[in-house]
Amino acid sequence: MFPLFIPEIELYKYQFYSEIIIDVGIIIKISAETINFEPLGK
Repeated sequence: MFPLFIPEIELYKYQFYSEIIIDVGIIIKISAETINFEPLGK
């Protein structure tokens, strides 16, 4: 269960990690598209 009071540091940490996760997700998506399109071009 989440505590009712979340310290600001925890909030910043959570925001920081979710931004990294989003960035990694975008990179993986772009990489997957690149891999999928490469064989079609050859």
